[in-house]
Amino acid sequence: MTQDLDETVRSFGTRLRGQAGVCKFIIQCPGCDRDVNYTDTILRDMLTRGLSDPEIQLDLLGNRRQDMTLEQVFQFVEAKESGKRSASKLFDSQRAQTASSSYRRNKNTARLASKKVEKAESVCSYCGKKGHGTRAP
Repeated sequence: MTQDLDETVRSFGTRLRGQAGVCKFIIQCPGCDRDVNYTDTILRDMLTRGLSDPEIQLDLLGNRRQDMTLEQVFQFVEAKESGKRSASKLFDSQRAQTASSSYRRNKNTARLASKKVEKAESVCSYCGKKGHGTRAP
C-alpha cells in the first residue's frame, strides 16, 4: 500500500492497520510459548515504505534513531508534512506578491509607453507641430 497524495500520514496508518488486522502478525515465542504481536513493527516498516513524499521518506530512513516506535514515526512524519505545508503556503504568498508587483510594473511601463506615443503623435496647440505634446511650454 502507498499513501495517497493528499492523505495525511495518520489516515494512511489507519488504512495500513486495517490491512494488518487481516494478516494477524502474531508468532509464538519459542522460549515461553506466549503469543508475541509484532504488528507495530511491520506497520512502522510499511508506513516508511509507503510514504508518498520521497524527501520525508529519505529523512526518516536517514535518521539516527532507527529504533523509533510506530508512534514516534507518526510524529516525525507529521512534523515534516506540517513543515512542508507551511513552507508551501509561504512560498505561494511570496510568488503572488512577486506576480502582483510584476503586473503593476508592466502596467506602468505600458502606460508610460502609450503616453510617449500619444505625445509624439499629438499636434501642439501653440505651434501646430508634432512631437512635443499638445500643451508644450
